[in-house]
Formats: sequence, structure tokens, C-alpha cells
Amino acid sequence: MSVSRVKPTCLQQQDGTNTSTPEQTCDSFNDYFSSVFTSESMDSIEQPPLVFQGSEKAKLKTISITAENVNKALGKMRIDKAPGVDDMSPRLLVKIADCIVEPLCNIYNNI
Repeated sequence: MSVSRVKPTCLQQQDGTNTSTPEQTCDSFNDYFSSVFTSESMDSIEQPPLVFQGSEKAKLKTISITAENVNKALGKMRIDKAPGVDDMSPRLLVKIADCIVEPLCNIYNNI
């Protein structure tokens, strides 16, 4: 397992001084991103216009995910990447692919 040796670098803060510790750097990032992103009520978000112009019969109702599809997707995973929001390591998923292909197919096909 590789270990990253990259540490947060110093940043210039709003008062013009540079951060001197990793904690200050992280706090600066947190302050910035907290100010950029806002919390909005879901009630005020407009619905996007419908794009599909076909009939109800022409709508895609089911998608069949095969073991081959899942195996192919797992085979394309880059094991050197960070885990996703599910905290599952790509390296682990690739190593246990044979054990999880069928359960993943069942999950995807029953959503």
C-alpha cells in the first residue's frame, strides 16, 4: 500500500499573511469553500424542462446489467486512485471482483 508524503502547502490568507501549519491551511480551505457554497431550500429549485419527446411506450423502462458488464467495469478501475464517498478502495474492489460481480448485478438490476 502506498503512503502519500504530500503535505498541505502554505496559502496566503485574506489578511495577507501565509499559513504556517497544515491546520491553518486546512482551516483556510474550509473558510473559503464554506463561503462559496450555499445552503438552499429544495423547494425553491426549479424543475428542469422535459427533454424526452417520445411516447410513453418509447421510454426506456429497464436496463439489464450483466456480470460481463460489471466485470468489465471493475477491470477498468484504476487501483491507484483514492476511495470514493463509499470509502471502498478500488484496489480492494478489483481484488475481490470475482466474489462481488453477481451481488452487484443483483443490486443494479433491482434498483
